[in-house]
Parts: sequence; structure tokens; C-alpha cells
Amino acid sequence: MGKSTDRATTEEEFVKLEQVLNQTADDTSNCLKLLKKHLNEYDSRNGNHFVNTAYSYMRSDMRTVKDTSMDLKHVAHQINQSHKPSKTEITSARNMMNATAKTMETLKITAHNYDKENGQRAGVKGKIAAAVGGHHDDKDEKHLEKHHEKDDRG
Repeated sequence: MGKSTDRATTEEEFVKLEQVLNQTADDTSNCLKLLKKHLNEYDSRNGNHFVNTAYSYMRSDMRTVKDTSMDLKHVAHQINQSHKPSKTEITSARNMMNATAKTMETLKITAHNYDKENGQRAGVKGKIAAAVGGHHDDKDEKHLEKHHEKDDRG
């Protein structure tokens, strides 16, 4: 009986791991969509059209984040499909979570570099902070706050 209980517990933990990986990938994707919107608004407000736009400056790193997010989903799918989850899946999950965090940090550094090159204090970096979880004051971001409040309560 102990062995079957251990197996059930292990399978349950892998299901939870898969859910966390998928949620992280989805959150990252939503963050990128919001960031793209913020950058386009920033470029419009600052008269950046075609040349030297914040969006074009950030595009490569945003693509890397998106690709890493898709890799995270792939690892979650592998965990789901695995008949006997192993340490390999755990290692893959850990590596992809770390890679996702690093790509987000790279985005922040790139934003800082853009601001520095363009004489801004925290223009684009501030947009990233807002998209990642900083200030939410636009009405289409209000639902994110409500969603997080529900998560915190229950």
C-alpha cells in the first residue's frame, strides 16, 4: 500500500508541476502582449515612427522570451505525456523556469540600455515594470489586479 500511495503522490506532484509550468508560460505570454501594447503607446506618444522605436529595439529580446515561454509549455507537455515521470523532467522544468526568468531579466537590461541611449530616466524600463507587475492603472489592466486578488484569497 505504501508504494502505491507514494506513486499517487508523485503523480499528483507532477500534475501540479505541469500546471505551474503552463501557468508561468501563459503569464509570460500575457506579459509580452501587454508590453507590446505599452511599447507601441510609448512610441506613439514620443513620436517614434519606423526609426529607433522602443518596440523595434526590444523585438529580439521579446522574441527570445516568447520562444522560451513556448519551450516551457513543451516541457509541461512532456511531463503530461510521460508514463513514468523522472528526474529528467524535473531538471528540464527547473532549467526552463530559470531560462524564462533570465530572458525576462535580459528584457529589463535591454530596456535600461534603450532608456540610457535615448536620455530617458525609466521610460521603457518603466513600461516593462508595468507589464511585469508594476503599476496597473489602465482599465484593461484592472482585470489582472482582480484576478490576483482572487488568487491571494483562495
